[in-house]
Amino acid sequence: MKIDITDKKYLITSGCSFTEGHHMGEKGSWAYYLSNSLGLELHNQARGGSGNEYIADSVIYYIWNNKHLISQSVVGIAWSDPSRLMSSIFNSDQLGEYLILDTVQPQDFLKGAKYSQDKDARRFFSDVLFCYYKSYMAIHKLRNFLDLHNIPYFFMDAISPIKLKIVTESDDHHVIVRGAVSESQNNIKYSFSDYPHHYAYVLNDNFNNTLFKNNLKVNGYDTIIEFMFSDYEKYNKGNPGHPNDIASKEIANSIMEQVL
Repeated sequence: MKIDITDKKYLITSGCSFTEGHHMGEKGSWAYYLSNSLGLELHNQARGGSGNEYIADSVIYYIWNNKHLISQSVVGIAWSDPSRLMSSIFNSDQLGEYLILDTVQPQDFLKGAKYSQDKDARRFFSDVLFCYYKSYMAIHKLRNFLDLHNIPYFFMDAISPIKLKIVTESDDHHVIVRGAVSESQNNIKYSFSDYPHHYAYVLNDNFNNTLFKNNLKVNGYDTIIEFMFSDYEKYNKGNPGHPNDIASKEIANSIMEQVL
């Protein structure tokens, strides 16, 4: 896919810590290096630990509150892990209990984790297909917003490949999760007959064939994390588990090769 940037002034990005510039600040992220190479002013809305609902929403409300950016911007997204669900949840500290908007994952309810006191809530955040359903709808929402306003964009996956492999067996629809929320869930088969019917309305080939048209590879890999682990010492040194300066520059170069 190619993007014409001749009349563009801004690069608006969002994602998780891989896009924020974890431990290096914004000037260590792929978004920073890409904006420099393209000669665009960076507006980076990424936030560490964020999920795909936040990522989509952060771009929509940022653009809608800064409408002068609409006609002169390019948007770049590195989607996060589908298991990171945004939720309104009560938090407690020395000041008492208060409501926050946070990204919540199943492991947050395990013993010693930040929401272990709310263990009964874990069942609301442990449905793998629901996680993918929410990510599909977040991508769909952002794509439609950007298309409506003729804003060029590119997407890539940061942690897990979000596109599901859909197979049909007998008269029932099944879904195979590949690159899922944990290694133990890779290539596990789910039957839609065991889940609410509206999952099948979204997790299907119709959505697959449209949602991921603007997805980029990362130096030939499906995700940023796969690229990083292709040479862990080189791409993670000094910033464990996250892209370092070398990796961020190569990610930016890979994007440029695909969009220019």
